[in-house]
Amino acid sequence: MRVLHDGPLYLSYGQFSILEPMAEHPDLEDAFAGQRNGLCGGAVPGALHFMTGTPHRADRPAGGGV
Repeated sequence: MRVLHDGPLYLSYGQFSILEPMAEHPDLEDAFAGQRNGLCGGAVPGALHFMTGTPHRADRPAGGGV
């Protein structure tokens, strides 16, 4: 299995992205294009955008299992 990220995730407003090198953060509308709902937007090549249920704090790393 390919590992996309191994380490702490720093959240911003309960959100985080996993990007390929040199990729830019997608707009939310673009990331979730074609979806009616969901926690992960993957409509932009090279970028995954996640919505979490955690508080809106940017200085707090996500816990294990994320």
